[in-house]
Amino acid sequence: AYVIAICAVITIIGSVNGGILILAQDAMAAAKYKLLPSIFGKRNTQTNTPVKGIFLAGILMSLMLLLTVNQSLNKQFNFLILLSTLSLLIPYFLSATAALILLMKNEKQFNRKQFLKVFIVALLASIYAFWTLIGVGQEVIFY
Repeated sequence: AYVIAICAVITIIGSVNGGILILAQDAMAAAKYKLLPSIFGKRNTQTNTPVKGIFLAGILMSLMLLLTVNQSLNKQFNFLILLSTLSLLIPYFLSATAALILLMKNEKQFNRKQFLKVFIVALLASIYAFWTLIGVGQEVIFY
């Protein structure tokens, strides 16, 4: 039981860390296009990273974690894994689908072998991401 608990803690820390970094980059891009407040887009002059965005993303993610405190630890862990899977798969699905659309619009720019290779990879990526999104479940999607 201790080994499983230690593995769960390591997984949660890794998921939260990865989520914060991805969320900070997404928030910075959204701030660039004025979809979020400009504070998310401000970068540190020395490291060129959105430090304030990272802290705000971490705070927001921690608040989201606190909203699920009333569930059992096992249910909470599974819910968070599914929620992080959902939040990461949406950009993957949209990117793979956008690649398919761009391929179809610009197919003459590729030779047949290149086109088939990229098309198959993008199609498989779209199918995988969509299937996994469905697998996350209605409860997590509409959370």
